[in-house]
Amino acid sequence: MGIFGGVFGNILNAGLFTGTSTFDGKVIIDITDPEALLLRKDADGGDLIAFDTTNNIILHTGNINAANAAGPAIVNAAATATVPTLIPNKAELDTGWGWASDVLTAVLGGSEIARFNTTGLGIKITPTAPLHIDAGAAAVLGIFQGDGSTGQVYVREGATLRGFFGYGDSPDIFTGAIANSFAIRSQGAFHLGAGGDALAVTIEGASKNVGFNGATAFGTSAVGVIAVNIGTPPSDEPAGMIQVYARDSSAGATDATLGLGLETDPVVIGTFTPSHKIPVWINSVEYHIQLDAV
Repeated sequence: MGIFGGVFGNILNAGLFTGTSTFDGKVIIDITDPEALLLRKDADGGDLIAFDTTNNIILHTGNINAANAAGPAIVNAAATATVPTLIPNKAELDTGWGWASDVLTAVLGGSEIARFNTTGLGIKITPTAPLHIDAGAAAVLGIFQGDGSTGQVYVREGATLRGFFGYGDSPDIFTGAIANSFAIRSQGAFHLGAGGDALAVTIEGASKNVGFNGATAFGTSAVGVIAVNIGTPPSDEPAGMIQVYARDSSAGATDATLGLGLETDPVVIGTFTPSHKIPVWINSVEYHIQLDAV
């Protein structure tokens, strides 16, 4: 049995302490038995062991392991982005939480899968946004509702539903609030690209104007206007369809504009009594086309 200085409780059976024991000074326990220091507490409540010190508690060698075969462990190793030191299952020491400078990493099988930094969470990538995912050639995000109900992604402001993205009552249909529909609402504009930054379709939010082929200017106070920028007409006329396109064939006006309006009251011209009159604007000049039934 070792020698201790200070005040201590009863000593029984070669180093078994009972009662309240206080050791003053340096205490070294040097035992080669499998259980070098065994602490038992018969009654419930209170702490089994408590450290009351401002100094560090240093683990010189070995790990801190739970008794359960699949219990957690704190590994006595230098943590890296691929070497975890906080282990949920001590039987798999290469899976747990690792570390890099100001970064917490999730390590699976010795490979970094995700990392948290001051920006956010990155999955297979260092995050540059609150959530950043790099799935390589795989699908980036999969959503599956396991109970058979409709799977949806919700956007809420507090308890208020502001929007959602999901499928409706038929497969592969992404819906708004109405079944079998797709709803996109914007206070500004919604754009569909045609490759690069080229705009194919623009839908303005408040004015409800729609532009094709990069048309984004609809004129002063325009509401509910469909605009088509000048493009290239087909070299032949495909059968079985009606085509609408803009082509400038004027002799001098390179920005000619054509507008069609709803019919107005017809005007009798001589012996011709038309049944319909359609206003047409060309370069902001109004013309009339009057028609009669055949």
